[in-house]
This record gives sequence, structure tokens and C-alpha cells, in this order.
Amino acid sequence: MSLWLPDNDVLTQQPEALMEALERYRRVLDGSGYAFWEWGLADDSYSCGGNFWEKLGYTSIDEAVTCVENVQEYVHPDDFKMVYEVVLNHLRFDTPIDMVYRIRAKDGTYWWTQACASSTRDENGRVTFLSGVNFDLSHLKDTEKALRLSEARHERILAASNDGIWEWSVDSDNEDGRFHTSHSCWQHLGYTEEEVDSLPEHERLAIWRSHIHPHDLLRMQRALKRHFVLKKPFDIEYRMFGHEGRMFWMRSRGQAIFNGKGRAILMSGINIDITELKEAEERVRKAKVDAEKANNAKSHFLSSMSHELRTPLNAIMGFSQLAMSNAELSESQRQNSEQVYRAGEHLLQLINEVLDLAQVEAGKISLSIEPVSPYRIVHECFALVQSLADERAIDLVIPDEQLSSFYVYADAMRLKQCLLNLISNAVKYNVDGGSVHIFFSEKASVLQMRIEDTGKGISLEKQKELFQPFNRLGAEESLTQGSGIGLVITKELVEKMEGSITYEARPSGGACFQIELPIADVDNVQAEVSSIPSNQNSRVLPTFINDKHVLYIEDNQSNIHLMESFFSNYSRIRLSSYEDPLVGLYQARVLLPDMIILDVNLPYISGLQLVKLIKSDPDLSHIPVVALSANAMPYDIEKGKAQGFDEYLSKPINMPRLTQMLSDFLSEEAA
Repeated sequence: MSLWLPDNDVLTQQPEALMEALERYRRVLDGSGYAFWEWGLADDSYSCGGNFWEKLGYTSIDEAVTCVENVQEYVHPDDFKMVYEVVLNHLRFDTPIDMVYRIRAKDGTYWWTQACASSTRDENGRVTFLSGVNFDLSHLKDTEKALRLSEARHERILAASNDGIWEWSVDSDNEDGRFHTSHSCWQHLGYTEEEVDSLPEHERLAIWRSHIHPHDLLRMQRALKRHFVLKKPFDIEYRMFGHEGRMFWMRSRGQAIFNGKGRAILMSGINIDITELKEAEERVRKAKVDAEKANNAKSHFLSSMSHELRTPLNAIMGFSQLAMSNAELSESQRQNSEQVYRAGEHLLQLINEVLDLAQVEAGKISLSIEPVSPYRIVHECFALVQSLADERAIDLVIPDEQLSSFYVYADAMRLKQCLLNLISNAVKYNVDGGSVHIFFSEKASVLQMRIEDTGKGISLEKQKELFQPFNRLGAEESLTQGSGIGLVITKELVEKMEGSITYEARPSGGACFQIELPIADVDNVQAEVSSIPSNQNSRVLPTFINDKHVLYIEDNQSNIHLMESFFSNYSRIRLSSYEDPLVGLYQARVLLPDMIILDVNLPYISGLQLVKLIKSDPDLSHIPVVALSANAMPYDIEKGKAQGFDEYLSKPINMPRLTQMLSDFLSEEAA
């Protein structure tokens, strides 16, 4: 006897058992969420029940299927043919009924349902009753649809990215295990989908390894070992060879799954073809190398150009300075010498501007930003251009002294270079009897410095060409000398000091340049000592108690003659000159002079090597050694001082500075 359904005898003899069974089945039918149905083929009867109909929105069973004839109305049109064939095949051939189709709800929507049924047959094998059950599959179908969409989405992403997916599973029968891959893994190497499908899974890993560059295979194995043993991330770039020998760059990333004993049993990952990226990196690297070579060549050219131009300038400006200070010359001769000197100064300024521009473009300008008094610097600039302004009766108007308390953040030397360039331009391009005004004004947290002149100004058309290298804005047609570089350098320097420079035309005529720089906190700024240069180029040396001896090593005869002419004015200083550096070194050891002056570019041995030998010699190390060289680039000076020079003078020689240096090194107080 079944505990669920008692035997017929029990049901007949015990009505309470029958009622209990009926209640049990009623609860199942009404509360299970299923739809139960039965088709009696003998009398073409149809009955149905169950809670599933209520889920479909039918409040009573009469609203649902009431007979076999209207079943078609509740089956999705696309599914009815399949349902009909399944039922017909069961009736004819007793095939199982287990089908999934869509059934219509009361609101007209369709739900996915699964129907399972069985039948009873008479002694002739004909079906008498077909009984079945339907249950809701909508949530499963929704999940299945979401999975299909997700799969399709991932397939589209992988197809778009052209990345390869792989999974490596351990196989105890094969040390390489099984290597499952997507087609794109091999397409990188030139394999077709048919060729990939024909590769045995247990041989794929060995085939894959055979394509890896021999120099990278060991790195790959080490990366895997670090991942398996130390749990380090597996992320490696390596080279591979395709079918035709073409080399590819591949990046592999993966993560292993470990068992309870810490042994890797499965590893999944992705391969990314990074060949184009690596080729781009190589192009960038090569371009950088080429740029560095070009920059070094440019620096070498500029250094050579500077040296070759400064060497003859040394004689031109040196002898003109000596002539200007020679009391035996007539006034006319001194004026001629002054003209020679000024021409040399102009040429030197052009050289310096070209070198400055090259350094700015190469980003080699280093700045020392600190609180600086622009009022003081303007005074210094006015002092330098005063003689030029006086010649043309141009009035230089200094800012109100009340503005002397302003400080800005800047590099003092570079700010002076910028202001001097603008002020000297204001004088050069002015009219005779004109004026140059400097105005200071506070604007928010910046100080605005305006340099105004009464010249012709710059035309609107030419203003568009401002700050272009070697563009003189039409002034090349005038008699005024210039290079067209100064404004470019000024703009670059001001901007590197976190400032700005602009131009505006004055309504009354003339030009107006404005520089704006951040105002500095003046609370902690100490009073600066004015360094306005004197117009007096004094060459007075202190009176020596003992005679002094200077040894000069130089291979250029005109430079030797210039220095001999200079020292001939000082009876207490004896100059010994040598062209051969090795002979000069020997004489230094014999004579033990009070000071040594060296050129840097010497035959056989350079001045940099020579100063190292001098400073390493116990008998000579105390003697001050001064460089006098046409190598005047900033890095040349830094390099020279690093090698041991006590002072570095650049050609063309500035006589007052040479005089000051002699006073510093040869005075008895210095000794």
C-alpha cells in the first residue's frame, strides 16, 4: 500500500481515508504552481487545474483551456506545430512527451512552460487518457537569454580587441597538460581557424612554445615558476615567430587556481598582440636618440662657433681697450679705438644672443628664483644705456622711488637681461630727443612693469610677427643694428619665471611692452646692496711689496701679444708666456709663479688636463690657476671649475675684470 495513495479497498471501506487523499491532492494541485491537465480520448473530454493558471492571470479555470479544440489559442503560433507533432508522435509511436513552448497569459503575453505527459492505453494499444503537467520556465528562459546576451557581448568584445583567451589545465598523463585556446590566440601567428581546430589539445602548449623567441623562453618559464611558487602576478612580454618568420610581440597575463596542497591545477589568461605598440616605442626611442644626437651636434656646433668667433674678437676688443686707455694717443685715435670696441661689443652681443636662444630652446637655462627688486635692476639697466641715450638726447624716466619697496619672484640676472633688452630697444628705436618711461603698478598679486618709448612703434601688421626668431619687424631696412633674437629670449625667460610679456601700441605713438611677475613677500627680504656698475673701468692695481710672476700658456700668438701689452703697464708684474703646454708645465715647476693663466684648447694636452696635473702636484697646488678661454658656454665654465680652475675668464677678455682678478689673487692680503 502507498502511503501517499491508499489501495482501492482502503478508500472504499474507509471514507475518511478517501477524503484525506482528496485533500492532499487538492493541496498539491492548488499550491504547487503547476498546471495539471488530462485529455480523455474516448469521449474527447478535457479537464485541467492547478495554480499555474492563476499565475497566468486566469481567475477561474473556465477562463483557461476548456476543451481540446481551443488549446491552439493558448499556444504561441510559432510553437504550435512542434506541440502538435510531439503529441501526435506519442499517440502513434508512444514517444515521450517532454516539450518546451510558450503559452499565452490572460494579458496577451507569452510565458515559457515545460510540459511532461504520459498516457494509458487499452488492450488494443490505443490511448484512452493523456495526462500531463505544465510548469513555469520563464525565469529559466530569462536567465538563459541573459547568458546568451552576455556570451554574445563577450564574443563581440574579444572579436573587437583581437585578444586571445587561453586555459591551461594540468593532465597527469601529459606534463604539458591540455591547452585550450580561442582561435585568435593562433591567428596572431598566422594560423587559420581550420588549422587551429586540427591542433591536438595535449600538444598545443608544446607547439605554442616552439613559436617563442629562444631568448625569451627562459624568461617565460621563470615567470611561470614565480607565479606558481611565490604567487607573483603572471604578466610578461615576449617575442614570437609566425608561420612566415615574422616576429610578433605578445603580452600574456594569467592567474592560476591552486588545490588544497598549493599545487596549480588550472590557469587561465589572455594574450595581447602588442607588436604595433612595441614598434611605436622603438620609433620613439630611435627618434629620441636621433634628437639627442642632433642636439649634441648642435651644442658642439654652437660651442665651436662661439670659440672660433671669440678668438679673433679677443684681439679686436682687447687691443681696442688698451688703445682707449693709452694716454699717448690723440683724442681722435681714442675715439677710433672706441668705435672698434663698440663694433666688437655688438658682434659679441649677437653671439651671446644666438647661444642664449639655443640654450632656451634646448631647455638648458637654469634659474634661481628669489625675491628681487625690479626698481634696483631698472637703475642698473639705465646706467648701462645712459651713454647711448645721452648721445641722442633721450630722457630716461625712472619709476617713482616710492615703488622701490616692490619685490618680485625672479632670477635677478635673467630679469636684468630681459629689462635691459627692452630698455635698450626703447632707446635704439626711439627718436632723437624722445624719452623712455618705466611705470610700475600693482595688479592683484603681480607687479606690472611698463616700458614705454616715443619712437615709431610697431605696425599692426608687424605685431603679429612679434617674438619670432630673427624677425626684426622691418628694422632691418634701417641703420639700427640688431639680430631679431632679443625679444624671443626675453619672452622665454619671462615665462620661465612664471611671468608674462605683452605688447600694446601707445595712442600717442611709440611702443609699450609690459612684463608681469608674481609679487614676493617683502617681510623677510633683506635690503639689497646696489650693484649699479660704475662707468669707470679702473685698471689700478694695489702696490706690491714684492714683484709678482704670472705664467701664461697660450698657443695663439695674437692672444700672447695682447697679454704682453696688457702686463707691460705693470712694472711689478712679470709675464712669462709659453705656446707649448708641456714646456709651460715644466717651467711652472721650475719658476713656481704666483699665478698661472691657461688657455683651454691647447695642443697635445688640454687645459682641463693640465690644471688637474697642476692641482695634483704638491709644489704647484697652492698656485691659483685661471682659465682664459674662448669656450664660453655655461657648461664649459662649470666643467672648468669642476676640474680645478680657481677662476674662469671667457674671451674676449674684459680688461677691468682681469685687473680685478689680479688684485684678488696677487695682493699680499690674498697671500
